[in-house]
Formats: sequence, structure tokens, C-alpha cells
Amino acid sequence: MSIYKFRVWCNVENMWVETLSETVPIHCPNNNDHNIDTNKTTIIDEFLNIPITDSSGKQRVHQTSRQLGMKTYFTGAGDDPADPTDVGGGTKIYLDHDIGDSTHSELYIDFNCIENETWIHEGYIVWESAMFDILSLEVVPRVPTWQYGSGTAYAIYNNYLIIPSDGTNGTIDITSDLTSSIGGLIYMPDNDLGESPTAFWNAEWNTTTKTFENITPAPYGNGRYNIFAYEIILDKFINKIPLLGSGFERLQTSDVDQFGHGMRLKVNAETHIDDNHEDHHWHLSSCITLHRERTV
Repeated sequence: MSIYKFRVWCNVENMWVETLSETVPIHCPNNNDHNIDTNKTTIIDEFLNIPITDSSGKQRVHQTSRQLGMKTYFTGAGDDPADPTDVGGGTKIYLDHDIGDSTHSELYIDFNCIENETWIHEGYIVWESAMFDILSLEVVPRVPTWQYGSGTAYAIYNNYLIIPSDGTNGTIDITSDLTSSIGGLIYMPDNDLGESPTAFWNAEWNTTTKTFENITPAPYGNGRYNIFAYEIILDKFINKIPLLGSGFERLQTSDVDQFGHGMRLKVNAETHIDDNHEDHHWHLSSCITLHRERTV
């Protein structure tokens, strides 16, 4: 709370009066019915940061990573991407490796953010009977289907990003429905400095039809959405954590990152085969802490 020390001239009292206030006074501090000469009002002291205290005088501090307007949400499942309004009805976050299964397991977790602003906070993992098995967690984009063509409105830049062409020199054609919530448009949030992303498409979400409309190119990179031709790693939260025996780990942080609609969490698990080439049965489950506009 910022407090300023003002000196004001009270016309009725015909005198200077000093007062503490968060805002510039508009009446005489001695009497709200008495006017002042606003041209003479001055700040005579620097503002003071006065902490909020409880009844005992102790300073009150509330630590939170939650954005204003968001609710804390613990979940062991994603959302159903086929229903852009769904919360919690998607893939459950667990892996169960049986002897003889592939040593590489993948799991995709989706969150519907187009009508439900979502921030990722931290996560928890529980495992059993692991033997130096490896866990990673990445953020990847949902990718549309496309085919090669000529003279189209789309081109591939740097072997992974679909950008606008002028309609005469495009090299691919998108065959999936971009207006769908799972059609391939990826929302790119601002960074934590408030800087806009580099993005090559704009679109508007229709909350009635539950589809994107007015999809337009932003050839100078000043858009809000990107489209990816291939699955690439946008971010990595967990990198090759080795798991041993049975245990629990809280992946603790005080930070949050906004999750863009169309982004997916990709769980990668690698089962370790020992020197005797023997496989083993092991399990993994996880819970993720989110801050969301809606929890149901």
C-alpha cells in the first residue's frame, strides 16, 4: 500500500494542512465540506510502503503463484480434446510397463485452453519397481494433416513451421480442418516480460459454434497463432530423470507458465534393460498442478 504525505491549502481555514493519503486530496482534511486550492497541493514526503498486518501487528504475507482470477486445480488427467469445453475428461496420467512391452512409451495429455485460461505450476510423480528407468516431459504442438502441392496458401519454413505464402508459391496444402479446436492452430502466449510472440497466423474463436473463424495470415510474424508441420519440442519440463525402486517426487517450483491452446504434454518413458538383457515390470503415475479459469 502506497501512502503519500500531502500539504494542502484549506481556503476556509486559510491555512496549510498536512495529511497522509493514497490519492491526491480534493477536500480539506479537517472538513470534507471545505474546499482547497488544488494548485497549491504538493507532495512533501516520499511514499511509504506500509505492510498489511493482522490484529497482533504481524505482517501478513500470502505466497501464491496463481494468476488473479484463476483457481488452483490438481489433476491426474487431461481434458478431452474432442470437446473444447471439457475439463478433466481426457487421458489419465499413468504408465504401466509389462515385461515384453516396448522399452519406449509415449503418452499425450491435452488441455482445453481456448475457453479456459490455463497455467502450469508444478507436478508430482509416484513410481514403483523402477530400475534406472527414465522419465521426460515435453510440450509439443498438435500437428495438422497436410500434403505437398504447388501454388497454395501455405509453405514450410525451416523444415517445421507452416507460414503463409502469397497464394502462388506455396508448396503444401493443409487437409485437416483448421477451424476445428484440434485442427492445428497453436496459441502462442506472451512471455513473462509481456512481449508478444513471433506467430504467423491470426484467428478468432466463436464460442457459439466452437470453431475458429477469420483465419488470416500474419506474414510479418505479428500474429497470435502458429501452425507446425511436424511435432517439435516447444519446451521441456522434465529431462531424463532416472527412477529407481519405489518412490515419490514433488517437482516443486514457485513459477507458472501459460499453456497455449493446441499445445500438448508428451510423457516419454524409457525402460532400462540390464546387462543380462532382462526386462522388468514397473509403474508410474503423476499429478499436475494447474491454475485455471474453470475447474469444471
